[in-house]
Amino acid sequence: MDELIKLAPQGPISGRLASAFPGVSSAGDAFQSVVKRVAPTLRAEGSGSTSDIEYEGMLRSLPALGNKPEANVMIAQIMRQKAAINMERSQIVQDYQSDLIDVQEARTRMRELDQRSIMTPEMQQALTGLSTGSLDGGSDELSDDEYLKSLGLE
Repeated sequence: MDELIKLAPQGPISGRLASAFPGVSSAGDAFQSVVKRVAPTLRAEGSGSTSDIEYEGMLRSLPALGNKPEANVMIAQIMRQKAAINMERSQIVQDYQSDLIDVQEARTRMRELDQRSIMTPEMQQALTGLSTGSLDGGSDELSDDEYLKSLGLE
């Protein structure tokens, strides 16, 4: 996915065009294929069927061609961090089941793991930039008044 994020057309215009016209970009098509393959894996096994609304929600939680590349990079990083925590959780369970650790140690390690954030300091800093307007700290979005004015609806 990381390589596709570097190659696929992304953003409010080029990404949406690539989504609307499959075949225009092989990287874009591959990107969307991977996202659509990953989405069903987000459903908890045994939770029953997934509605169309739930599936769309899963798709929106993943990288998308309509997102800016920086947002897709962050989403992919968060997914990797979450997967790493899940693997650590699995290892704790395996260590306990193999009698490598006792129940108290397993609980302590689980509590520590549950308190760990999936957000790296770099991601938190980038999100601070988003709250001020963009990832680079500047504002690349129009205010509501500016937007209405650009539409001639002042």
